[in-house]
Amino acid sequence: MLVSQSSRAELEAVYGRLNKEIAEREHVIRELADQKYALDQHAIVAITDVQGTITQVNERFCTISKYSRDELIGQNHRILNSGHHPKEFFHAMYQTIANGRVWHGEIKNRAKDGSFYWVDTTIVPFIGENGKPWQYIAIRADITERKRVTEELARKMTELHRSNQELEQFAYVASHDLQEPLRMVAAYTQLLAEKYRGKLDEQADKYIAYAVDGATRMQGLIQDLLRFSRVGRAEPNLQNTDSYRVVELARAQLFAAIKESGAVIELGPLPQIVADGSQLVQVFQNLISNAIKFHGEKKPVVRIDAEKQGDEWRFTIADNGIGVIFKRLHTRTEYPGNGIGLSICKKIVERHGGRIWAESVPGEGSKFIFTLPSLPLPRQEARMVGEEMR
Repeated sequence: MLVSQSSRAELEAVYGRLNKEIAEREHVIRELADQKYALDQHAIVAITDVQGTITQVNERFCTISKYSRDELIGQNHRILNSGHHPKEFFHAMYQTIANGRVWHGEIKNRAKDGSFYWVDTTIVPFIGENGKPWQYIAIRADITERKRVTEELARKMTELHRSNQELEQFAYVASHDLQEPLRMVAAYTQLLAEKYRGKLDEQADKYIAYAVDGATRMQGLIQDLLRFSRVGRAEPNLQNTDSYRVVELARAQLFAAIKESGAVIELGPLPQIVADGSQLVQVFQNLISNAIKFHGEKKPVVRIDAEKQGDEWRFTIADNGIGVIFKRLHTRTEYPGNGIGLSICKKIVERHGGRIWAESVPGEGSKFIFTLPSLPLPRQEARMVGEEMR
């Protein structure tokens, strides 16, 4: 049979197109195989029909579930049910995918040997021509270790919270119970000092003075511990608070120290905030007292300012003191105190959701800075209380 030149050219063109199409399909098949291999190396994959019967699984599904492929094919997916999730959990999941939407969540499954494992799961419905799903593909990632670490961390946090509560309770009870015997020791050592001062030798007077000083300092320490434990035991009573009035109350509490040192307290405009006013008084009282205490040779000057920065108020208490903080570099005779006041400030500020820190230059003074969240004021607008109120 003779084939014309034009027919031969057409056949060759068709043959060329077929070869090209075959090459393209082979390339697509190779790409799909590569993608399937990559997916199998990472993901746990199963395909089910709309009744939840397993029709296909990959090797990683078999590995994590400890079932063979033959044991899984034809089984309902409930074979993996761990009993951890309530019925409502799976009802909501099936409602989602039955309506043609993708579902994503974390599921705890039971393997063949009874062990449990967690998977991060995405279920994608395949929609038929009738607009309804005809099968589902579930792609999972093993998150068992991540869940174990998260649960262990949560358990440790619970234990730490309970331990802190017990420690605060112990500190409160111990400090409270120590007050009475210590009050008796302090009272009788003071009586000894008054009655026998100058009647014994100089060494005896010195020993009695040491005893009186030790008992007095111990009383102060116990009272501070009680104040510290009370801060931890009570949640802040948040309400509209005029921070200017809070500072005025703190200043009134320090009247004697301010008068004795000749301290000058300067106030910038201070805002209306949402806070526990009584706890905030303790913060300003401790920080102002600290500034007065470490004043050096110059008359102490303390400046208090507030500034709105983003979603928080930033308070600054600046002084012209010795500029050394957080370390006891001097004797108690020079600068008395035990440092618990700063711990109280830190706890109060943090329980309000703020932060506190210090900046200091030796010989040039210190700045204590703390922040408080700028919460909306109920039934009134935030305002600054300016110099006109002074």
